[in-house]
Amino acid sequence: AISYDGRGGRISGIAGYAYNYGIFSGCENTAEINAPNASYVGGVVGGVSNSSNVTLSKLTNSGKVTGSDNVGGIAGYINAVASAGYQDLYRTLTLTSFENSGEVSGNNNVGGTIGYLYTDATSNRTALYKITANEFTNSGNVSGVKYVGGLLGYARSDDNSSSLTGGISSGAVEAESYIGGLVGKAENIKFIDCSNEGSELKATGYVLESDVTYVYFGGYAGFGYSFENCHNAVMLSYSGNGARIGGIAGYANGTFTECSNTADITAGTANEVGGIVGRVN
Repeated sequence: AISYDGRGGRISGIAGYAYNYGIFSGCENTAEINAPNASYVGGVVGGVSNSSNVTLSKLTNSGKVTGSDNVGGIAGYINAVASAGYQDLYRTLTLTSFENSGEVSGNNNVGGTIGYLYTDATSNRTALYKITANEFTNSGNVSGVKYVGGLLGYARSDDNSSSLTGGISSGAVEAESYIGGLVGKAENIKFIDCSNEGSELKATGYVLESDVTYVYFGGYAGFGYSFENCHNAVMLSYSGNGARIGGIAGYANGTFTECSNTADITAGTANEVGGIVGRVN
């Protein structure tokens, strides 16, 4: 086991932090990672920060992972940022075959595989990063406060052709708000042929935004983008104040293609509640 009682972060079973080195393949962690006050905590790698092509594949964790923020069964965070010296380039963040079976817990940005996944291209960083993620599997229970999902806690791409294909999460997921069977919040990432079968989902609170309460609670995503061939059969039940609850997503700003819901949704005091999506913007 690896234990750390202090703050700070970048803690894991294999690599604490990888900077401008983006190749991890065939790595496995079985040790418990216990760092309840630290950020960037993962089973295999604490954090990856890179400005070139990044490839991570065949990563496995079975140890319990505990941290504060940015906590994942495989990686605490993966960050691909295009610096000013990489204008007009097209980069790819390739993530393949992540498997977690360990329990994952933290506060914000907590995921069964990755806690915080993001790419960033600002006005002076014109390179685009496309996220290509395939075959993510989680069977461990995941718990936190905000931005919590069976596979990803919080994920953002600056390229709207980014996708996660063939993701499966069957573990229980519990959080106060922004909670989903696969992802707590995802921007510009499409979920294709994914499954949440066997999972148990529980939302316990809400967030206050502009004097309105929102819970953002979905079978696949609390806050999502687009979904294709995604089908929810997991019951959603919420008894608190809040809004935006749906069988696939509580809130989404993209498209739904060949999606369905066959499970009961109970949210007696909430509004913006739908069988597929609570609110589409």
